[in-house]
Amino acid sequence: MEETAGYAGRLRKRRRATDGADEVVNQLLELVASCDKVIIFSGSGLSANSGMSMFSTRNGLYERARQRFKIQDGIKLFSYPFYKQRRMDVQSFFAQIYGEAKNSRASPGHLAIAQLHELHKLQRHYTLNIDGLAEAIGMDTWHHEKHPEGITVEMHGNISYVVCPSCHAVERLSGAVMSTMKACQPVLCKACQEDEMRYKVMLYDD
Repeated sequence: MEETAGYAGRLRKRRRATDGADEVVNQLLELVASCDKVIIFSGSGLSANSGMSMFSTRNGLYERARQRFKIQDGIKLFSYPFYKQRRMDVQSFFAQIYGEAKNSRASPGHLAIAQLHELHKLQRHYTLNIDGLAEAIGMDTWHHEKHPEGITVEMHGNISYVVCPSCHAVERLSGAVMSTMKACQPVLCKACQEDEMRYKVMLYDD
C-alpha cells in the first residue's frame, strides 16, 4: 500500500506541474491507491499521444476512409459487409493503420497502466484499441485457451496479427504480408492454403 500511495503521490505532483490536476483526478488517484485490485477499460484516447489516428476526429480514420472510398460515412469501411464487398481495398487501408501502430510509442497512459500491473494492482485491462501498444510494453495479452492469466483483453483484436477465417490459424504480421495486402493482393494461409488471410481485427457486424 505504501508503494502504491507513493506512486499516486508522484502522479499528482506530475499533473500539478503540467496541467494543474483538478480535484476529480486527485480523488481518482486516491481511490486507486486504496484499492487492492483495479480493472481498466481503455479506448482510442489512450493511444492519441502515441501517434495513432483517432476515428471520428478531423482528418481521422473515418474521414480518410470516406474520402478515399467515396462513401457517405467512413464508419462503413469498418463493417463486415463492406469488407466482403471490397476485401482487398479494406486490407490495403488497414495496412496504413498497421504502419501507424508500428511507428507509435507507448503513451504516459500506457506506462501508468503498466506500473499498476507491476504493483500487482491491475486485475484486468480491457481495451478497444487494435494497436498492440499494451503488448509492446510487456503487458501480456489474455487468450481464453492459450493464456487465460493474461492482463490485457484486446476486445477488437490486434492489427499486428493476421488470421485465417477458414482454419483460424494466426500469424504475426510480416513485412512481406503487409506489402502484399498494401498492394491489394490476397494472402495465402500457410496452414490450409486458403487465400483469405485477414487482419486480426473485429469489424462491425463481424
